Amino acid sequence: GVFCGEPCIKASCSIPGCECIAGLCYKN
Repeated sequence: GVFCGEPCIKASCSIPGCECIAGLCYKN
């Protein structure tokens, strides 16, 4: 649930442990 500070491109996030939700990267 914490924003990782980047949008996700092609449904992937460059920051480990983060997942793409609604166009943005979140972790927990």
